[in-house]
Amino acid sequence: MIDRILNERPLPDILAGEIVLKTPNLRVVTDYKPGLEGQREGASFFIEPLNSSGEASLLTAAVAHNFFTFNLRPVLPHWIPGEYFVYPCLQVDYSPENLPPLFQGAVLIPEQGKSTVPSPQRMETCITQIKYGHYTFADDLPENHGVSNPYTRRLRLMQTTSADEIPDAIVHSDGPNPWYKIRTAWWFGVVARLDLGVESGEFSDPGIIEEIQAFGIKYHDLGTRTRTAEDIAEANRIITLVWNKYGKAQTP
Repeated sequence: MIDRILNERPLPDILAGEIVLKTPNLRVVTDYKPGLEGQREGASFFIEPLNSSGEASLLTAAVAHNFFTFNLRPVLPHWIPGEYFVYPCLQVDYSPENLPPLFQGAVLIPEQGKSTVPSPQRMETCITQIKYGHYTFADDLPENHGVSNPYTRRLRLMQTTSADEIPDAIVHSDGPNPWYKIRTAWWFGVVARLDLGVESGEFSDPGIIEEIQAFGIKYHDLGTRTRTAEDIAEANRIITLVWNKYGKAQTP
């Protein structure tokens, strides 16, 4: 199948769930976007982690490449029958321009406010050769090369890698699917990055600073109270406000 993808134009129809590339810590799967199953316009590549190393590398690569189209997908069987480990998987358009980074190792540095697709091969290099596995675009570049708005990107990552839904059971960090915004740790991370974005000067718009301060006052005082759907909607609103101001390409 991979030869057909690389050589046929237009791209051939996909086989849902087919593994078209596998590395030690990641794999690329062809599948459909949720809600567009079986439809050509829904065909996509998904970069899926296979373990915690692949997960960490994919998340740091997404921040570096400013690419945050995540889907939560069951990837590997859990030790409890019928359950699967769920990971944030990067959804990439099924189009010829995305073949070089996915299958040929091309490493594309995004321009300010724009995004590029991370390369699985580069992520593997970072896991095996770079201290602590942090993602960088080349061996001789610092980890944060090209990341000009780190708190904006980290907030967007937190928003797109966790679900809004409130599960029936308590969510544990070591469970098969810890990716929910209801978790206290998620809230602490959001509030901390909002505060750091203001303190560092990354967030300088007076209206946004006022919104962040009001949000911080409210949610610093919640303690361990269970968050509600309304709380999650408010967190999404403030993160989207920051993202629209500092994460997207700015027009003159």
